[in-house]
Amino acid sequence: MLAETLRHLADSYRVHLVLPEKGPLEHYLRNIGSLTWSENPRVLVIRKSLLGISGLLRLPGALLSSLISALKQIRHVGPDLIYVNTITQPSWMVAAWLLRIPCIVHVREAEWSARWVVRRALCLPLRSAQLVLVNSADTARFIAVNSFGSGVASRTEIIHNGKDWSALKRMQRDTAAVLGQSVKMKTLLLVGRLSPRKGQDLALHALRTLLSRGWDLRLVFVGDTFEGYEWFEASLRAEVDANALGDRVTFAGFHLDVGNFYAEADVAVVPSRAEPFGTVAVEALAAGVPCVAARVGGLTEIIQDGKNGLLFDVGDANDLAVSIEKLLRGEISAEEIAAQGVRDADSRFSEAAYRKSVLDAFSMALHDRGGSHV
Repeated sequence: MLAETLRHLADSYRVHLVLPEKGPLEHYLRNIGSLTWSENPRVLVIRKSLLGISGLLRLPGALLSSLISALKQIRHVGPDLIYVNTITQPSWMVAAWLLRIPCIVHVREAEWSARWVVRRALCLPLRSAQLVLVNSADTARFIAVNSFGSGVASRTEIIHNGKDWSALKRMQRDTAAVLGQSVKMKTLLLVGRLSPRKGQDLALHALRTLLSRGWDLRLVFVGDTFEGYEWFEASLRAEVDANALGDRVTFAGFHLDVGNFYAEADVAVVPSRAEPFGTVAVEALAAGVPCVAARVGGLTEIIQDGKNGLLFDVGDANDLAVSIEKLLRGEISAEEIAAQGVRDADSRFSEAAYRKSVLDAFSMALHDRGGSHV
């Protein structure tokens, strides 16, 4: 979604992007005409590993060094406005405040499970933002609760993620016909980084339950781990081996283009334990694949239970299995759910709606300065 945002901004502004490290995002940036970018690994990204006791001891020094680096970079680029794509890089917000440059912060995190002091610390720098964009009502509520009553909530605007889904729609299949083929092994698809937060372990449990009930299924994981979460992938693979599921579970790794995976899927599952928005759920809608998602966070703003998908109780693998089985049995019309999902992706989460909301926000923020460099 950052690349999608920058693509729209580059049509109207000169944009320079600073990345904390190399990664697959660069693939999306190459075709954005007027965009330039550089790396600055010295600007701190607050990961969960920094929020432990040893990490907190190092944090003040790291933040100071990060702020100095951010100030130097901003002075070198000379922007009229600073756009921060996450609350996990507070140095940019503080630097913008010190240099009196307007700042828009796009918050895509709602860390409800974090300790009270961590939640407040993450939201504190938002006080310097001229405008806060959020991806869901759940994220907006997170900010309102944790921003010290500083007026941040009054400067917060909800913009649901939206983009061009045509590549996914070109691969749509006749969902009802596919689910009705009793002899074909059905495919469950879970797209997302491998993490306890994304609930791959719940999907594995549900798979085992459904296999024990006689369903012929396989489960495909598309995604890899963040550094430090290798243990979780190892635990998933160990469970697969322990239960002799090697021919039923595929670890496909990270893929820039997930269209082929949706084209082969019968049911998409999003069993996240926390999800501020959930773009992968919208991908499933756009692809015409029935989606079963956890009743949590922004997923409840995407999936309307029984209309364009199914919701199950967050963290409950048995309820996930029950919901999947309703689709497999035909108790819920997969065809009707898939059709409504495609309509919702086109209307509620369209590229045009997202583009207009983003450009309107930047135009308003730059109105008084009349600048063109972000």
